[in-house]
Amino acid sequence: MRFTLKVFISIFCALFFLPHLQAQQAVIDSLKLELKLHPERDTTRVRMLNNLIYDLQEIDLKTAEAYIEESEYLIDSLSFTAGKAQLLYYKGYIDMLKSDFLKAIEHNNEAIALYKTQNNKRGISYSLNTIGNAYYGLGNFPKAIESYEKCIAIDEVRGDQRSVAYNIENIGSIYADQGYYDKAIINYNKSRIQKEKIKDSAGLVKLYANIGSIYAEKDDSPNAIENFNKALWIHSKMESKMESATIITYSNLASVYQVQERYDKAIEYYNKALSISEKVNQKQGVAISLNGIGTIKILQSKNQEALVLFKKTLEIYKIINDQKGIAVSLNNIGDIQYIFNNYDTALDYYKQALKISEDLDLPIDIGRSNLGIAKVYTQKKQYNKALEVALKVDEIGVTHQFIDTQRGAKELLTIIYENLGDTKKALNSYRHFKALNDSLFNKKNIKKITQLEYEYKYKQTLDSANIRELSLTKIVDSTSQDLEKSQRNSFIGIIVILLISILSGGFIFALKLRNANAVNQNIIVEQKLLRTQMTPHFIFNSLSVLQGMILNKEEKKSISYLSEFSKLLRNNLENSRHKMVALSDELATIDSYMALQNLDVDPPFNYSLTIDHQIDPASFKIPPMIIQPFVENAIEHAFVTKKDNKEIKVAIALKGKGLVCTIADNGIGASLEKPTKKRNKKSLATTITEERLKLMSKNYKVEGSISVQNRKEVGEQGTLVTLVIPYKIDTAV
Repeated sequence: MRFTLKVFISIFCALFFLPHLQAQQAVIDSLKLELKLHPERDTTRVRMLNNLIYDLQEIDLKTAEAYIEESEYLIDSLSFTAGKAQLLYYKGYIDMLKSDFLKAIEHNNEAIALYKTQNNKRGISYSLNTIGNAYYGLGNFPKAIESYEKCIAIDEVRGDQRSVAYNIENIGSIYADQGYYDKAIINYNKSRIQKEKIKDSAGLVKLYANIGSIYAEKDDSPNAIENFNKALWIHSKMESKMESATIITYSNLASVYQVQERYDKAIEYYNKALSISEKVNQKQGVAISLNGIGTIKILQSKNQEALVLFKKTLEIYKIINDQKGIAVSLNNIGDIQYIFNNYDTALDYYKQALKISEDLDLPIDIGRSNLGIAKVYTQKKQYNKALEVALKVDEIGVTHQFIDTQRGAKELLTIIYENLGDTKKALNSYRHFKALNDSLFNKKNIKKITQLEYEYKYKQTLDSANIRELSLTKIVDSTSQDLEKSQRNSFIGIIVILLISILSGGFIFALKLRNANAVNQNIIVEQKLLRTQMTPHFIFNSLSVLQGMILNKEEKKSISYLSEFSKLLRNNLENSRHKMVALSDELATIDSYMALQNLDVDPPFNYSLTIDHQIDPASFKIPPMIIQPFVENAIEHAFVTKKDNKEIKVAIALKGKGLVCTIADNGIGASLEKPTKKRNKKSLATTITEERLKLMSKNYKVEGSISVQNRKEVGEQGTLVTLVIPYKIDTAV
């Protein structure tokens, strides 16, 4: 069992919307003094009271609630609609802090009704955000996304980039909780770009913590730790340390120590997060901290202590009506009961958790509940029932690429098939389990072992053929010596057998040789592409730019540049290992590349990406690094003379059965490019891409092609590159 930090989005996301989260005591004292000097019971006093409530709500809830009573009384006596809308929003926000999500929704809906009468778009936006957070806390993800999207629509018109960034991030967090990691990363990257533009340090702390948690869920420890460290570094540079950010920081540290199996240290930091959560009466934060400690107790074989903690978390989640938290706790208690051999009790808990997870559409939790059910059936020797459920678990793991889920399913299927007497399937499941049990970073070694195994088997086949050939030669020699004593027909028969064997062997060898050539051709093309994408020249130039920034003491700019460069380098190396990658991964690489280029260009490029609504970027698989070379080509060659209003547009659409990508720039045009020594030759990127498209067209039965057009031909400026990309649909997403 493995616990990875779940980001406290439903608890803390609203906190970052307010410009001054932890007001200084001096400011609060000043407001109190102003209130004392203004005893008149008018709208001015209401505004003063509301300002105090706003500044006190995170650090002193009891005092804030006392001011709410006075403000509410004055508002009713004065019929002050604007003040009432504001107060209802603050009350709903305090409900969020106390994890009373239903009251938060109720108060903010009332606030929205009043804000609409005043056409207060800002107030409507803030209330919608809080409603979205409340639905998130309740596990009602469709309603939460609906609220966030309404909020985004309003804030884009208002030009509030901060609010847009946080709502995009919230949607990403919902996808992360559901296990749709590719969609989550896409939303997080969109949010990151917005937050970097507005230099929102507090928001970036939380965002990097969220991204780190996703990589931790995917068993990608280096990327997880990298993002956690980014969050910690930014947090350490902030002048004002917020309690919410401190809780996230402590929890992240606990998660890292847990992965490192430094359990005492992990519990120490979970307890720090727990202490602050209890101090600010944040029930969901308390539950998450207790859950983390309970999981470590299981790893330490302190199962009875873990059971007590999990029962506490279950009660807290029931009080605040957090359905996802309830499902997680039920699964945890089911696991403990299974360890205690209380199989019927464990089965009951797993089934309760499964129903909630299915209602909320939580694939990872559905897989976990079903795995527990299958394990119980196996222990009760109900192998056919166990097999049916275990196969469902395996399908979920493969569909969503949950490594832990697949591992658990394959391990259990091995046991089930053994008991059903199907040794072949048992062996196959065991082999899959062993492969999955290896680290994700040993894929190259696994591939090498497979190749060596094939070469060994192929060598055995050739050796066997040689032995047969020697045997036949001896027979021929023997037959020749005794020809006078043997019948001529027998000799002819032996010759025929020999010829058939030689011809068969030759045919088999030719097939294997052709297959080997095809594999080698793929490898050569892929290696050429990798060399083209990440040349030493590009790396040297990037490091030279970084060195210049450091020498010029451009600290923030150099950190951003290094972050984008390392991410681009890692994405390219990761994608180059696969024949097909998700379209979302390819687009993320392009985004990183453009962000890196724009950091050292003044003025920056205007870059846009549009995707056909029919296309789900996470489910479309395309060859890796097939679009980026043409974007790079546009940057390097299109704007030789053009300095301002540089624009590159990438569009992806489905036309018939073809996936068409266009890269358009408004530069000098293909036929007007600056002459070079190789003017009459195709670019290396174009040549290699053509080779790849030909190979992919054969493999996936989808035609691929490239065309380059000077936009001057259609009365426009620049170059248009059109790629028809072979693809496959990954139904697992």
